[in-house]
Amino acid sequence: MYILGLATGGVWGFMEGMRSQHGINFKLRVNSVLNSMTRRGPFVGNSLGILGMFYNSINSAIGSFRGTRDQYNSLGAAAISGMLFKIGGGPRASLISALICTGVVGTYHAANTAYAGYRDRKLSSSSAFSSPSTPQLSQPAAM
Repeated sequence: MYILGLATGGVWGFMEGMRSQHGINFKLRVNSVLNSMTRRGPFVGNSLGILGMFYNSINSAIGSFRGTRDQYNSLGAAAISGMLFKIGGGPRASLISALICTGVVGTYHAANTAYAGYRDRKLSSSSAFSSPSTPQLSQPAAM
């Protein structure tokens, strides 16, 4: 999560630096881009790293408490992680963050379930992975 956030923040900073009006000549433009990248990259990377640590810790704790590992643990962990992450911003920001985190994890689980169903249908209809019911004999070529 940290590396993904670092890369995303770097791209955000690059675009921000390119749009800034501080760079009249090339050296100032490069300096503006680098400053923006080093400001945004670590910010987004650290934020996603903290969210990832919250989520994994809470998901593991919920799984141990419930005695099962399923998608409901993930959804609950995402909601609690989002709430804890933005708790300093007040209840409204905390609730919005919880909804966003739960939505992301819910979308992941829905896509994963849909892909698993697609993959299972594709494998069951494929003849390469199933043994034929009757032996396939080759016909001699007609001359």
